[in-house]
Amino acid sequence: MDSVLKSKYCNITNETIMAYLNLCTHFNQRQENIKNKRNNSIQCLKKQAERMMTQSNKKYQELEVGTTVRISIPDVNRARGSPRNLLTVIANVDNGFYKLCTENGFLKHNSMSCENKQ
Repeated sequence: MDSVLKSKYCNITNETIMAYLNLCTHFNQRQENIKNKRNNSIQCLKKQAERMMTQSNKKYQELEVGTTVRISIPDVNRARGSPRNLLTVIANVDNGFYKLCTENGFLKHNSMSCENKQ
């Protein structure tokens, strides 16, 4: 490495070369540290998602196709005279997601968990 740098640049001293190498190793260590932190955060997010799924599975029972469920509509998304809830029927179950159907057709988004109509 020394001979390559000295051949390109004529006024390079050993101190300059050592400073350059120190910067390179510091940069590589920093990049490695960033990569390790990112991998650690990915693992933590996966763990958190698994905990959320187990808590959700404990809280809500598995529903079958044909079950009537009530979906509450947030105040922000409805007008004053609009109903607070929407009655839907589970039309399909795919990987824990429910495809919900109303009298006017299917909902755009799949729901993950629903409460039974009481």
